[in-house]
Amino acid sequence: KNSISHMAVEAFVAQVEKKYAYVTDTAYTDGGLVGADRAGREQALHRLERVFLPDAGVTGAGEHGAIAAACGAIEELDLEGNPISEWQPLLDIAVQLPRLHWLGLNRLPLQPLDALPDTFGATLGGLRTLCLSRTGMAWEQLLLIASAMPHLAELHFCANGVVSLEPASARGAAEAEGGEEGRAVGNLLCERLPALRTLWLEDNHLASWEGVAPLASLPHLEALNLSGNRIASLPRAHSGFRSLRRLLLRSNPISDWASIDGLDSLPALSDAALRDLPLFGGMSAGPRGVNPPPSLPRTRPRPAPLGASSQRRLVIARMGSLATLNGSEVRRREREDAERFYLRSLSESYPEPLPEGSVPHAPPGGAPSPEQLEQLMRRLQLPEGEAWSAFGEEHPRWRALLCLHGVQRAAGGGAAASGTLSAELIELTLRSTAAAAGHLPPLTRRLPSSLPVKSLKAMAGALFKVEPARQVVLYSRPGAHKNDIPESLDDELKRLCDYGVIGGGEIIIEEEDGS
Repeated sequence: KNSISHMAVEAFVAQVEKKYAYVTDTAYTDGGLVGADRAGREQALHRLERVFLPDAGVTGAGEHGAIAAACGAIEELDLEGNPISEWQPLLDIAVQLPRLHWLGLNRLPLQPLDALPDTFGATLGGLRTLCLSRTGMAWEQLLLIASAMPHLAELHFCANGVVSLEPASARGAAEAEGGEEGRAVGNLLCERLPALRTLWLEDNHLASWEGVAPLASLPHLEALNLSGNRIASLPRAHSGFRSLRRLLLRSNPISDWASIDGLDSLPALSDAALRDLPLFGGMSAGPRGVNPPPSLPRTRPRPAPLGASSQRRLVIARMGSLATLNGSEVRRREREDAERFYLRSLSESYPEPLPEGSVPHAPPGGAPSPEQLEQLMRRLQLPEGEAWSAFGEEHPRWRALLCLHGVQRAAGGGAAASGTLSAELIELTLRSTAAAAGHLPPLTRRLPSSLPVKSLKAMAGALFKVEPARQVVLYSRPGAHKNDIPESLDDELKRLCDYGVIGGGEIIIEEEDGS
């Protein structure tokens, strides 16, 4: 037993020294900090605040007081992937780190506890961040552990096979007391996770929003990552989640726009990640992300899918409070363009043309206040009937957007659309990376959003002296990050609006290699 303990001491302290200590051993002739976290200057172990030892072979604390004497100032400790399967070795380590507030235990095969050890709360009760991803731990076990961590604000619990966040103990309590199950579940989660602000549940097996709904009662939950789960739809209206500001739903099988519309009912939501959803794979250019009412036959052939830019515009238009989408800021100009684009798309699916004078004019001087918008919506004189009622239910923001932007008609609407020509013109920056155009500065042009890519190529050929047949046309949306990949406008028959090109964006003309 003593030899095993000695090996544990070497495993922890020696690994810390190897990775962080200033050594003069002949194996390290430069005499500097060694390992992945090398800082290039002398650093005493007892001053270390952040220690990361993934897959380092650590099995325990070793001799009592050894860690406290060597590196007792640690505040953040990552032990991911080490061969520790019991909680006691972790408690032996943590008890020597009184300032510890961040603990990473990802990929540790921890055995379940029937009850918490007596020293559990005193040792780990100060944690504010806990990482338990890929441990195979049950959600019920996590709630038991969290009951001793009243300050826990950030929890990572990814890829643990979780199918529901409803604890069985709450269901049992509700049945025993004859009370409401939902309220019992909410009360239990608030009791166990009272300070939780950030919850990462990526790559679990959550298959419905009902499995997530127990989190709605958490009063401080601000960020929730549900990417990579199996959630196929969301409710049209949400209750609770009063503090939820950021929601990640990438790579879920969501295929209906009603789910996106429902997100707009979350009172604090301003940041969403909605990439890689089946919904976007089937989006089309006419009507754009809009299905005709059931009473109307589909008279046009099914168009080609939209590009990423148009997908982004439709999401922005349908979620009025969104300030960040997929990591990129939604600027005021982008929002206005997106909402007008959405209204023009909707106009192609109206059961009948809107009568003149049915939409009141917004007051001058910028966007109306919420009170003014309500008054404008009460003054709307829209047609009645089953088809119009179904249309309004399918597009919850439609009435408000009409009041904000007025009637918008699709490009190519003939005389009826002539009065909206200015709304169809978009200002774009054009530049070329071709060798023959390297000396030419970027140019600004106001172009109709209905301009076909083929016509854009002809214009670019005259401006930059690049044959249209050799052009590669790319589009970078407004506010794009320098690392974002521009979208290829590779279908000459499509219009700029079909690709979601909006004012303030940039068209880049590259030249194909002739070899």
